[in-house]
Amino acid sequence: MNWDDLTAGEEYQWLGFMAKLKYDGYRDFVAGARFLESLAGWLRQFAPEDRSAAYALMKDTLVYFGPIEIRRLVESFYPDIVFPWAVSEVARRKGIPDWLVSTQQPDELKKFLRQTLFVALSEGAHTDAMRHATPSLSNEQIIVSHQVDDEKWAGLVKDLREDTKDPNALFARAYLVDDFTASGTTLIRREANGDWKGKIPKFLERVAMAESRSSIFEEGWTLGVHHYISTAQADAASNRLVADCRDAGKIQMPDVLDMSYGYLLPSTTKHDVEAEPLKTLIYKYYDKAIETRHNTAGGGSTAINAGYKDCALTVVLDHNTPNNSLPILWAESEGTLGHAMRPLFRRRQRHT
Repeated sequence: MNWDDLTAGEEYQWLGFMAKLKYDGYRDFVAGARFLESLAGWLRQFAPEDRSAAYALMKDTLVYFGPIEIRRLVESFYPDIVFPWAVSEVARRKGIPDWLVSTQQPDELKKFLRQTLFVALSEGAHTDAMRHATPSLSNEQIIVSHQVDDEKWAGLVKDLREDTKDPNALFARAYLVDDFTASGTTLIRREANGDWKGKIPKFLERVAMAESRSSIFEEGWTLGVHHYISTAQADAASNRLVADCRDAGKIQMPDVLDMSYGYLLPSTTKHDVEAEPLKTLIYKYYDKAIETRHNTAGGGSTAINAGYKDCALTVVLDHNTPNNSLPILWAESEGTLGHAMRPLFRRRQRHT
């Protein structure tokens, strides 16, 4: 980096502090090769004249969510999102103000909360931490995959009826839960042939298929989609695509389908990739070999110089780096079709 002694001392102090506080906890690091070692190797791939810009990108713009931040977002999901929604729904059904529900309709509120199903879209839903933070949740109302067979559905309904002592009880609301969304197209997107794909259509199709044999949800059931972290781009895109899908009428959708987030990243999190020196970094230090056909899902090209769907983020989660972040942070390649890329935070392909 060609730092003088004063600059080097200041930067080493900052790097050591941040490594211990946050970055060394990245799950892909191993003993002897944690953040500082990874940073040194990452910086060496850049020409000397570009290293200052790369270092500034890491130091000034990196948004890193560690285990503590993720845990707080998981713990706040039930009290901040689920419980208030349940109170308002019971109030609507009973025709009373929200503030009277807990005193006048405590049994109805308890029953409605038990009629709420939680569906993990990936291991990022942290259902174990959710259960630990909310002892009132039953294991029988949390499922770890949005692909559920008939036997599992039947068991969920059976347990619901036993717990509520209502032989006709059905689920009234479901939440699809995941850790992060940046583009919204993993949730829902329209393919070139007009078909609707993504985790929301897949879940709804599975529900419709299962309900053709046995009832699971009551009439008028609602669907919530919750992410612990989201971008403004994903919020706008997913709501627009849900509306378009509803208008298309190809998938049976609940009357109410709402999105919620633990933390909505500001629009400034997305970088201007046409501005220098970032433009030089993402095109000069890029290998087309990292491109795959999956990058075109929902339209667009295979090029991901600015990340999947051009999200242009510098976001890192402690357990993985989203492909919506700039590839110069996470990509690894041999340089067969461009620059040999070395990651700062190596990305693992999506778990579920």
